[in-house]
Amino acid sequence: MWPMASGFRKSWCRLTVLTVASAMTESDWSRVKHQEPDPAFEFPVKSPCVSVCALNREDICEGCFRTGTEISQWGRMSNAEKKQVLQNCQDRAVKLRRVWWSD
Repeated sequence: MWPMASGFRKSWCRLTVLTVASAMTESDWSRVKHQEPDPAFEFPVKSPCVSVCALNREDICEGCFRTGTEISQWGRMSNAEKKQVLQNCQDRAVKLRRVWWSD
């Protein structure tokens, strides 16, 4: 390994350790560890994409059962809208007989 690259790696590791260590000290953690998480916080709904992207004649993806419009708008949808799309995907999959059960 080149001397310069080795030195860079060491300084980068040191910087990473300092950054992580200074992010939250033990006293910070002791103040917040008993608090409940913010109730307004919600993790983003994950995309149902399974990397089998082929739209059929009805404009429905054969892999995830979203329409072309739903696929293109996914990144701009709210979590509530995404959950509705996921329900629609489930309904379409049952209708197309790709799954044999429904919750």
